[in-house]
Amino acid sequence: MIKPLLKILIKIFSKIYENRSIKDQIKNNLYDLEYYTPGFITELQGLSESTNINIKEILLSYNILKLSKNTSCTTSVVTKDATKKHNTYLIQNWDIPFYGKIHLLYLLFLYQRFKVCKIKNNNSYVFYGFPVLFELPIINEKGVCFGGNATLVTSDKKRYVDKGPGIPIYLLVRKTMRESDRISDVKNIWMNNLRSSNKSKYFPYFWDLASSSWADRYKNILIIEQSHNHIITVDNNNSEQFNGFKDVIWHTNHHKWLDPDVSGSEYPSIHTTSRIRNNRSYEYFKKHYGRIDLDTCKSFTRDHKYRFFNTYKNSNNICRHVDPCNRHGTLFSYIVEPEKYLINFCPGIPCKTKYKKIDCKKLLKIK
Repeated sequence: MIKPLLKILIKIFSKIYENRSIKDQIKNNLYDLEYYTPGFITELQGLSESTNINIKEILLSYNILKLSKNTSCTTSVVTKDATKKHNTYLIQNWDIPFYGKIHLLYLLFLYQRFKVCKIKNNNSYVFYGFPVLFELPIINEKGVCFGGNATLVTSDKKRYVDKGPGIPIYLLVRKTMRESDRISDVKNIWMNNLRSSNKSKYFPYFWDLASSSWADRYKNILIIEQSHNHIITVDNNNSEQFNGFKDVIWHTNHHKWLDPDVSGSEYPSIHTTSRIRNNRSYEYFKKHYGRIDLDTCKSFTRDHKYRFFNTYKNSNNICRHVDPCNRHGTLFSYIVEPEKYLINFCPGIPCKTKYKKIDCKKLLKIK
C-alpha cells in the first residue's frame, strides 16, 4: 500500500513545486547530503529504484514538508522525584497549522500505522508516518525515546541567524535512535556531529534548528536546544539551574536558554503563544510536582488554562484549538513510558480523543 501512495504523493507534490529556484536548491542540497549523510542517499536510491522515480523528483515533491517548519509543538520529560512512583514520561503534543496543503498531508500522516525501522548493526526503532521520507521516531529497542519542537526563526532581515551546512536535524534524530543505548549516547552524538541549520527548510532540512526532548529506561531525561554553532543540553543534573525543578524539563518553540541574538530564534515577546505555553508548563509542573503519574500527564496534554476570544479552547493553550488569530491546533499527542516500552497514543486533539496503548515490546520483538 505504501509504494502506490508514495507514487501518487510524489507526482502531485512535484508538480506543485516545479520551478527553477527550488530545483537549484535541490541540486545544492544533494551535494551537501552526499557529503554529510551518504547513508541517506543510499536509502533514497533504494526508494527511487523501488518506485521508478528519480531522487531529484522525490526531493522536489517532499518540499511540501517545508511547510512543517510552521509546526508549534509542546514537549516535556519528567522522572524520579517529580513523579508519584519514580516513573519516567516523555510527553508530546504535535501541533500544526490547520489550513491548505499541510493539513492534507498531516491527515494522511495521521492514518499511518506504527512501523519498525530495522537496519543491520543498528538499533531498531518504532516510528510513526512514512518510511524514510517522513518518520517520527518515538522509541528504540534500548528504551531511548524522542519528542521535538520546531523553533520559530526570526523573519527580521536585520537580525543574525546561525546558519551552516551539516547533518539535517531530521536525519540526526534518526541517527541518534539507531546509535543510542541511553541518554549519554544522545548527548555525545549531538555534541560531536556538525548540525545543519538551513533556514530555507527544504526537505530533509525541515527540522533544522528544532529542539529535541529525550528520555531513556534508566530514568535519564534530556532536552537539547541548538543551532549550527551553539548547543545547550539540559538534563537531570542541571534542570534546576535552567528550569527551576529537579527531574522536570519542558520546551515550546523559542530558544529560552541560548541567546536568541546568537541563534536567530524569534524573541518570546514576539512569539507569544510559545511564551504562554512555556509559562503554563512551569505552573502545571510546579503544582503537580512529586505527584505526576500517567493521568497527570494526560491532563497536561488536555490543558486549557487561558481564556482568549471568550473561550478556553484557543491556540495559546497546551491543548491547542484554532482561533481567529492563529490557525494552529493539536493534531495528535503521545506519552511514552520508556521503562515499559509503552506509547500512550492519542490520534486526535487530546481533549476530545481517548488514548490507546501501543506495546512496543511486541513491535520490536523484545522478550
